[in-house]
Amino acid sequence: ARSQEWERALVLLLEDLPRRRLTPSAISLGIALRACEAGGQWLKALELLEFMAEARIALTAAACTSAVGACAQSGDWSRSLWLFAQARRRDLEPDDLLYTAVIGACPQAEQITLLLEDMQRSGLAPNPAVLAMAAEVAAGGEDPNTCSSQTPQLLASLQLQAGVKLLKGRL
Repeated sequence: ARSQEWERALVLLLEDLPRRRLTPSAISLGIALRACEAGGQWLKALELLEFMAEARIALTAAACTSAVGACAQSGDWSRSLWLFAQARRRDLEPDDLLYTAVIGACPQAEQITLLLEDMQRSGLAPNPAVLAMAAEVAAGGEDPNTCSSQTPQLLASLQLQAGVKLLKGRL
């Protein structure tokens, strides 16, 4: 039953509400996007994002995170990166969950390095899960020919910064 939730959510939002002359809210669309993510329905998630753009409903980091997650579940990491880039073009300020989703979808150290640098420039610190994913890829979970020589140094720097922030929080 859970895998069918995305279907019910889409029918309600895109068919039933318009029939009643109601417009779905960003929150209800976000819930539908989470259902698409849970069901691995990346194409439906993209349709919802397109609907949001056409209806001029503001894209949220949570909605984008769900769409990235749906693409990642299908194994389409390049589409996850594309969605992230599109969100940036729409002036969406990514949060740590969106960065975590897109980094988790990406199997290439070079791309992860760029994302970590972007995250750092945004003033966000990677959480331990992000650092673990990045370290796994840097350690050989991908094609060594595409591994960035800067990735280990960046990871060490980010781990140090995260440790300092953690210690400051305990003082």
